Amino acid sequence: MRTTFWIVFLVLLTATACSTSSDDGKGDVNFADQTIVPLDQYSPNGDAVDLVEDEGSPDTVVPDEMALDLVEVEEVEADLCQPDCVDRECGPDGCGSECGSCIVGTICLDEGVCVPPPKVPVTGDLVITEMLINPKAVDDTDGEWFEIRNTTGESVSLEGVSLRDDGGDFFSVDKTIQIGPNKHFVFGRHIEKSLNGGAKVHLAVENFDLSNTSDEIILQYNGVELDRVAWDESWTIPDGASLALAPEYQNILDNNDKENWCASTLPIYDPAGDLGTPGTINPDCAGEVCVPACDGKECGADGCGGSCGACPMTKQCIAGLCVSGGELPGVGDVIVNEFMFNPKSSQDTNGEYIEIWNTTPKDLLLANMIVRDNDGDAFTIQGSLVLGAYGYLVLGRNADPEMNGGVEVDYVYSGFTMANNGDEIILELDGTVIDSVAYVLDLWPLPEGKALVLDPWVADWELNDDPMAWCPATVLLPMGDFGSPGAENEECPML
Repeated sequence: MRTTFWIVFLVLLTATACSTSSDDGKGDVNFADQTIVPLDQYSPNGDAVDLVEDEGSPDTVVPDEMALDLVEVEEVEADLCQPDCVDRECGPDGCGSECGSCIVGTICLDEGVCVPPPKVPVTGDLVITEMLINPKAVDDTDGEWFEIRNTTGESVSLEGVSLRDDGGDFFSVDKTIQIGPNKHFVFGRHIEKSLNGGAKVHLAVENFDLSNTSDEIILQYNGVELDRVAWDESWTIPDGASLALAPEYQNILDNNDKENWCASTLPIYDPAGDLGTPGTINPDCAGEVCVPACDGKECGADGCGGSCGACPMTKQCIAGLCVSGGELPGVGDVIVNEFMFNPKSSQDTNGEYIEIWNTTPKDLLLANMIVRDNDGDAFTIQGSLVLGAYGYLVLGRNADPEMNGGVEVDYVYSGFTMANNGDEIILELDGTVIDSVAYVLDLWPLPEGKALVLDPWVADWELNDDPMAWCPATVLLPMGDFGSPGAENEECPML
């Protein structure tokens, strides 16, 4: 009891002493009026917290949760870095982090796309697509340039590629340079736009002139010719405008024909200057600009002479998608399921196509399969082409829907045509006939502008020899012909 008394006495004495004025002139100090208290009482984690008096309870100190400066908050939010990963699957996001990482076997390009590492160029990978031979906005040689295009779905290395003509001009690329999938690259006498007439030139070349009358541009790698364009007095070389190769002819065979080139009509830089489209897709010869069609596609042709992309080394491109490899087909595993031999809405061979069907639940590898007839027409499927389980594959003469009647073609072939009055379609692998169809005049329905489709009820490698198993297609294609390429056939009415 006595102890309790002395404790109470000491507490009261201390409180009285703290409330008296000091003799240093500083006045009273009252914790009820104090607006700042030790941080560790209100912020266990040590963060700074502003504190103010609660007007409803003057003896209580609370965090300042309602008195934030809104202008300062907005400024803080505006200063926060916003990652930019739109249309990017890899590479920096602009805020010190990454948009994503590429799988093993691919690399990230500056534009944020994952692609296989650059390949050494082979014949046909790089195509000469535009050349300004006779500029007039600047001195002739100063404004000369020419453009090449990587028409593959992979990055291609230019290091070691040489440029030459047949007259002694020569230049070799001695830098580590690569062209991305479906990208353009411009060689010119000057990189400076003020000297070259406003063109976007990627690499300046020396000792390489383009003659206005006759000359050549030859691309080589390790002595192997990659592409060549040669012109002479029979070509029309425009003044102050480039010669542009139409998008539908951007390959190493068609760019030898002067009829596939036309004078550019778009200004390079200044409307009063020279004309051309260095570094971008050329318009067609009617002046229309081709727009690549790659929606929903991971790979394959883009419709403008280029590629929608490349698949990783572990996968192959089929119908615009990257798929894993499969088994080799046996007899009857792949059959002829539909074919257009006499189109009406397009030039005959442009619109021809053959649809084959995988009758099995397995992915089938079609590499080196031969498609032929009995008269010498034939082509071999190149690359590790895979046909998915129960999948359809459309083989066509032309990949451009504007030229082939509106057909989406998965694989483009040449060297094989189908006669309108009868022919054979034979699928062969390693000397074994996998399937064959022979249509003949008078016994088979041979319609114009309509594909022949195999009735799904008799979709068999033996039954598809019977003309009664086939009928003219009734599904309308975009350009006016009839067929169902890449899709299940309708039933034939007679069956």
